[in-house]
Amino acid sequence: MIVPKSLKCRLCKTRFPNPLRNGSQVVIVTCDDCRKAQFSAKSLRMIEKREVEVNKVKAKERANKIVAKINKDVEREKKANDFISLYDFTLAREK
Repeated sequence: MIVPKSLKCRLCKTRFPNPLRNGSQVVIVTCDDCRKAQFSAKSLRMIEKREVEVNKVKAKERANKIVAKINKDVEREKKANDFISLYDFTLAREK
């Protein structure tokens, strides 16, 4: 079955990208702006709150990956030299 690249919004008649091409399982007939206009203020606040929480979790995961990489570099330097100085630590941290 051929899926169109874009659809026409049933409310404002503008074209928007077809969500089925992005892996969605549901056909959506309104654009994002029109769909958000149909939500209540409470629902919009809840959606925004969830997005903020997801962004915080992603930021923490990125920070943990960076810290793990720094610690790995420091351990590698420590094993190579049997000691590590503050200067070596700062160099490893900047990498």
